[in-house]
Amino acid sequence: MMEQLLNGNFNEYIAILIFAFILIFSYTLNSLKIKLREKINFFHIYVVLIIVIIIIWKLWPDIWLQKIETITIIVLLIFFSIMPEGLSDKAIIKVGVFDGSFTKFKELAIENISSKKCTKIIFYLRTNASISMIIKEPPDTVKEFIMNNTTLKHLYKEK
Repeated sequence: MMEQLLNGNFNEYIAILIFAFILIFSYTLNSLKIKLREKINFFHIYVVLIIVIIIIWKLWPDIWLQKIETITIIVLLIFFSIMPEGLSDKAIIKVGVFDGSFTKFKELAIENISSKKCTKIIFYLRTNASISMIIKEPPDTVKEFIMNNTTLKHLYKEK
């Protein structure tokens, strides 16, 4: 082992170190995911990880050629550990079009939001955009949720 390091054949060790780093990084991020959900868009994390993988590929191309199985494990590890709310058993409520009044919200969404199982609400706006909110304590009604939320409150106009 020391002879390989002295001879400069340490690509396998670099691949193992990268794998260990990503394992520790994904475990730490997975444990912090609940605290960071409202502050970080996990798409940005995927982009950063792809950039890191490209940089490593450019710096040490022979690692990628020799260790395809290691790279496959790393990619699967990243995908399954950082996947935002991938296989959650809690409800995700998709609410209807939000056009400044609450008349467009479906009754089903209002019932489900009161069931105390909802962790995420997605509001579809008129502009084909959507606002995704992760909530800790589900309110009794959608209106109560919006009026207590500073991001959504400015969108609401009483008619």
